[in-house]
Amino acid sequence: MDFNLITCESLISAIIVMAEKRFVFNSEQNDYSYLINLAPTSITNKALLRIKRNSVDLNKWKTILIVIIEKYDLVEESIHWAAVVKDELLEPENGDLYLFAVIKDESLSINQCTNIEASDRICRKYILRPEETIDSFLGRSFISPVMSEASSGKLFDPLHLALESTSVQHEWFDSSEQERWQEAFLSGKNGQELIELLFNIKL
Repeated sequence: MDFNLITCESLISAIIVMAEKRFVFNSEQNDYSYLINLAPTSITNKALLRIKRNSVDLNKWKTILIVIIEKYDLVEESIHWAAVVKDELLEPENGDLYLFAVIKDESLSINQCTNIEASDRICRKYILRPEETIDSFLGRSFISPVMSEASSGKLFDPLHLALESTSVQHEWFDSSEQERWQEAFLSGKNGQELIELLFNIKL
């Protein structure tokens, strides 16, 4: 993939296409334009997107920070921006912060990308990997639908199948419990937040 063809605008368009059936987008983006101005001056190609799941049960906005940087050395500057934005967001939305980054550095390696993504410090991070398509990149994030259309025309839902398989082994994992777990997995939460939601505990 030619990284030079990727812009913040094209990435936002791809997000909207993939997510429009399951998410709504904040039409008042200007209300949060001040968050963009909090970025270090070294981060010039940046954008912010606010979305929430199209569900009455999950009425919480997620904030996606998008950066396109020329050098790997600017990753820390991008994460610093995420930290400042997180401080500005109110709870619980400061826990639903994501950084989508494109690094236009020819020496970028997959290991460098996965090392950045491995840390959930400050926010969840997704880095476009060398030779990766935009669809594959977004497909690794919460933007991607869990369910897909099977060739038979029926819905093939790997999460649903996994939950049903678990219920066979554990009697307590009845239909209501399966539904609760499915909602948790579809909530976009990860790490400690997901554990707290699944097990009804506060760590």
